[in-house]
Parts: sequence; structure tokens; C-alpha cells
Amino acid sequence: HLAGEVGVIITEALVSHNIISPLNKEYIVTATGKQWFLKLGINIGETQNLKRSFAHQCLDWSERKHHLAGALGDVFLEAMLLKDWFRKHKNTRELILTAKGKQYLKQLLNIDL
Repeated sequence: HLAGEVGVIITEALVSHNIISPLNKEYIVTATGKQWFLKLGINIGETQNLKRSFAHQCLDWSERKHHLAGALGDVFLEAMLLKDWFRKHKNTRELILTAKGKQYLKQLLNIDL
């Protein structure tokens, strides 16, 4: 899943756009969110059926704020990698935000990165 400053910013935007909603230590996907994720090719029903935590809050050690983790966090990151919004940096866990990613995150979540 996507962590660090960018992960926190994206998660906060997902919450502010009513795509996900925090509940206890989890995130709930709203009706709006189900449609939003579907437009990215992510089927929430299928993701919920994966044999692991669906969507939980993960405290980022550097930012001291929560980001989206669990099956949904992983599937969301994979979708963004496939769409070339992010690229993996060779031999590290670092991700590179592409110009295309900046454009779509601005368009879809109104965030500037």
C-alpha cells in the first residue's frame, strides 16, 4: 500500500471526498466510493472477498497520520502502478509519482502533489 506523505495526502482526500469514511480502526467505502473505485477498475465486492483485512487505518511512522492499508490499499496502489501514475524505484520501496499521476490525482481528488 501507499504510505508516507503522499499516502497520507491521498487518504485524507479520499475521506474529504466521501469516498472512504473512518470507522474505529477501519475505513468503510461509501456508495460514492464504490462507484469511484469502479471507474479505476477496482471492484469493491471482489476486494472485500480477498482473504485479508479489507481496509484499515495504518499509522504512518514518519507523518504520524493514517493512510489506507489492507487489501484495498494494495489493490489501489497496483491500479495506480498499472495506470503509470506511480513507478517503482529499482531495488527500493520508493515510488516515483509521474506527471500523469499528478494530473489524474488533481483531476480526481483535487490534490496537488
